[in-house]
Amino acid sequence: MTVTSHTVGEVSESRRNLPYLSRVSAQRKAEFLCLRFAPAATGGIIAYSHLHSEWQGLLLFACMLIAVTLLRRPQYPLHLVPLASAILYLLAPPLGALAAVAISLSDGTPSSVTVPNLVAPVLGADGTALGAIAVQGPTVRLPDERLPELAALLDKTTHRVAPLLA
Repeated sequence: MTVTSHTVGEVSESRRNLPYLSRVSAQRKAEFLCLRFAPAATGGIIAYSHLHSEWQGLLLFACMLIAVTLLRRPQYPLHLVPLASAILYLLAPPLGALAAVAISLSDGTPSSVTVPNLVAPVLGADGTALGAIAVQGPTVRLPDERLPELAALLDKTTHRVAPLLA
């Protein structure tokens, strides 16, 4: 067994040759990956799995990524107001999805990303909203003829769930 001793100069010299990642750089990379790229990729994958269209999945991914990038510009000191930063991160994916819906509806493809959704509030005994139940899907699976049937089922479900949440 051989034991080798290195001087501080030798160790620091060998480290200069390695790629260095500062704390700020690592934080920026983690922020991009976790708070920008991952939600956009997840939205794109979900759109692709529901609509079986690469175009719609890619469209949703791009719109969500662009929305969060535009809202999180480095010129605003949002790191000083964490609540504002969190609100922007929460608003960006739905705004990107709305942009994808608008673009998808304008191109007229049969598998358009649309918003045929019904949302019913779940109200407590005192009338306060405890939550919401939604039914949504692509127009291929939810034609307009089924909406009244689903609305009745949704109303019945909210009345069953409300006592359980109160």
